[in-house]
Amino acid sequence: MKPKFSIVALLIFVLMMGLIGCSQSGKSAEQNNQPAKQGEETEKPDGNSDEKSNEKLDEQPAIDMNGETIKISHWVDITPKAGTEVGDRMIAHQKMIEEKYNTKIEYITIPWGEETINKLTAAGLSGEPVADIVRLEVPWALGFMKSGIVQPLDNIFDFNDPKWPASLKQMGSFEGKVYGFSEDNMMNASGIFYNKAILEREGFPDLAELQKKGEWTWDKFLEIAKKTTKDTDGDGKNDQYGFAASANVLAKGLIYSNKGTIVETVDGKPTFTGTNENTLEALRFMGDLYNVHKVMKPNETNAWDDYITSFNTGKVAMTHGDIWEGADRKANMADDFGFVAFPKGPKADSYTNALVNINLWYMPANVKRAADVAHIWQELVLWDTLDTKHEEFAESNLKSEAEVEMALEMMKNPVPVLYGSYPNVDWQIHNAWTAITTGEQTAEVAMESIKQSVQGSIDEAMKK
Repeated sequence: MKPKFSIVALLIFVLMMGLIGCSQSGKSAEQNNQPAKQGEETEKPDGNSDEKSNEKLDEQPAIDMNGETIKISHWVDITPKAGTEVGDRMIAHQKMIEEKYNTKIEYITIPWGEETINKLTAAGLSGEPVADIVRLEVPWALGFMKSGIVQPLDNIFDFNDPKWPASLKQMGSFEGKVYGFSEDNMMNASGIFYNKAILEREGFPDLAELQKKGEWTWDKFLEIAKKTTKDTDGDGKNDQYGFAASANVLAKGLIYSNKGTIVETVDGKPTFTGTNENTLEALRFMGDLYNVHKVMKPNETNAWDDYITSFNTGKVAMTHGDIWEGADRKANMADDFGFVAFPKGPKADSYTNALVNINLWYMPANVKRAADVAHIWQELVLWDTLDTKHEEFAESNLKSEAEVEMALEMMKNPVPVLYGSYPNVDWQIHNAWTAITTGEQTAEVAMESIKQSVQGSIDEAMKK
């Protein structure tokens, strides 16, 4: 899990620069092609998608970048690496693109968090972009979209092309325009890690098999959590627990596993929906896990990652996590483990991949040749290798074929959880959830008490 930091002040600072950013954004958007129609979803193309996309690209006018460098920034090094079939192909393909368009592709690394935000903000004021394409966490992007420091891309990309992920418009849009883009379908899944050794000792079947049969439900989850919470050394105190968690992550997982919501767009307006019955049912269930069934391991170290350490050392049967956490567990965890989706709640008819850690590409408004950069980026992507990359990612983090197949299905349909995009909203919601886990307030009282204030914060963030 990434460390937390405060971005509220930075977002407010970004929002104050709207006039500067908007003047730049308007100029960039007007230089490009006709806007694409929005709202259509299509299936992912077959293995020939790279060839089909490039056929369309070849119809465009010739581009000569005159030796200019196209910079792409991320907080991890994404330079293509030799040694695999895909990596070798990417290196050769990039060289061909550079020669074809008389350019150089440079990947720059900017540390995750405040440094990325600060550099993009400063570059928006200076008139010289920090990079031509930048990677941002979606919650950081609201201020940049609103101020015009990053630009809408509907007039540059055809987002109705089937090569784009079907969920992209939902994740990357602001006020009806698409700003964020990505070649893949958000290569991540959020779910439950479980200790196979503990479950086997208690006579439970593998959770991946339960999910495959549709039997991985809240009821089964509770049954397992209760039976695996126990005193194993006879001192009269529980030293093994059914579940360990960050309450904020657990709440989000349970809410969306029951078809609940936190913030939704209603009649074109972002609206706090945390008092709907599906959401309240999930929060009541969470409160009972802590206060009635007492299956949650206490945080005895006061460390933010106590739940991770407790699971990795075999003290709990289950915890939540993102799929990328599996690689470290494969390397360092003594017990065998598995990974599944959050269990289905009573209101759900399918399993959900609710993602908070969503990041997309964005294009600064002061990129001088935005349409040309976009054209080259599209041709740079090897669209027909994405399925292979997803499989390699899942296999590097998970152990069984069944879990890999399940994770690939989850990654196809991510559900964005984006209430953190609005300044001063997340801490209010998180405080309410804490009050539920401590038993200070019921789910109904906790969520109703913040309803007006949260909506006010959302409305304030959306003001022109």
